[in-house]
Amino acid sequence: MNWTLRKTALRLIAVTAGLVVLYIFITPKKTVNKSDALNTEILQEYHKLYLKLESSDYYASPVFSSVNLFVLNSVSKKIAECFEVLPTVEDCKNDFELNSNALESHSFPFAYNAALNETLKLIFQNRLKNTDKELQSIHERLLKKIKSYDNPDKATIEKSEEAGKRVANALFKKLMPEKYYKDYMGITKDSVYIANSCNGYGNYFTENWVRSPLKYESYIGNHFYDDLYKMDYFDDISITESEKYREATEVMALSNPLSKENKWIAEFWSDDHPGVTFTPVTRWFSILYQIIDKEQLPFEKTLECYYLLSLGVYETTVQTWILKYRFLEERPSVYIKRNISKYWEPFHPNPHFPSYPSGHSAFGACAYKILEHYFGSNYAFTDHSHKGQKAFMGEPRSFNSLEEMAIENANSRLYLGVHYRKDCEAGFKLGVTVADKILSIYKNKAAT
Repeated sequence: MNWTLRKTALRLIAVTAGLVVLYIFITPKKTVNKSDALNTEILQEYHKLYLKLESSDYYASPVFSSVNLFVLNSVSKKIAECFEVLPTVEDCKNDFELNSNALESHSFPFAYNAALNETLKLIFQNRLKNTDKELQSIHERLLKKIKSYDNPDKATIEKSEEAGKRVANALFKKLMPEKYYKDYMGITKDSVYIANSCNGYGNYFTENWVRSPLKYESYIGNHFYDDLYKMDYFDDISITESEKYREATEVMALSNPLSKENKWIAEFWSDDHPGVTFTPVTRWFSILYQIIDKEQLPFEKTLECYYLLSLGVYETTVQTWILKYRFLEERPSVYIKRNISKYWEPFHPNPHFPSYPSGHSAFGACAYKILEHYFGSNYAFTDHSHKGQKAFMGEPRSFNSLEEMAIENANSRLYLGVHYRKDCEAGFKLGVTVADKILSIYKNKAAT
């Protein structure tokens, strides 16, 4: 290569290198919003604590799970809106009857993550038992991170925490008056056993204690569910005796004996082990927790997912319990013992409330529809909710979609022998209906 060509080549290399260096310096760098990531971490930490606490609560029930999780996520979302971390809603102050001092934080630099941390601590202290030691540890660890990330002064943190508590207390009064927790906080083990009836539904425990917290009230308004109150909504409830006999024999055939695969499915989705697992409502929050951790979602989407899922399962619980006590359908084992074999037993003991429709199926159907809205119809996922569990078969299972998970969850109730097929199909239909209505309302609000 002659000298002229060599100089030309060197010039080209120098120019190229210069352009690369210039590009590096002038191109906006993708920065990580530490406050946003910390807010997500705070929400995840408290949900993780809830999963742990409920797993050791002998008196946990789907009804109280739906209430607790709805309160937790409603308060988290509302303070984010009130303090403009998320887009504000119309007249937040009047909406929740907050006093004029509750939002005084607008007059000083506001540490939202400090308010969120303090507010979630308050929720756990007011609503859940046996939380003090671990709750204090989590609160202090997160507060240390808040100070490290945002470096707010002491006065800002204290005012932020106080403002968050005021908003939370105002919301508590609207979402769940304290009187509805009175029985739950004071109930004893003996009273549960005395109250339960042998045929799976009846008397004080189910009629008063389980139903009273929900007050038969939909948060978004029962008029959205008018079709659910028509007797013909679940048109297969009035089945003939021969059809009922056929469904009962199907339960017997599927559940006894169980294949190894079906036993795994039955136990994997059971979540009916008070003191060992969380409830079937909370199971879907365990799933969402894992998805958020896997996908590293931004805070706004994290909060939105948790809120809509909590609203969905709350509404599903209300509608499911209304229908359970409208139809008062006995469990398959009651019919089987009376008409087919007095010695037959389900693989798992019956829950102590009516059979129709299946709550498990309803919760799963509602949850999958809401999560599918965010993560798509082909979201593959491996559920580690019960990984390492020794009391039953809880090894992780993998799925090609969220719908596949919900369908397997519904079918698991047949394998356990605690539901007829019609219970599961009706529950699935109910959950999808509730989710569709909630998503339609949400989409309409987002468009305005």
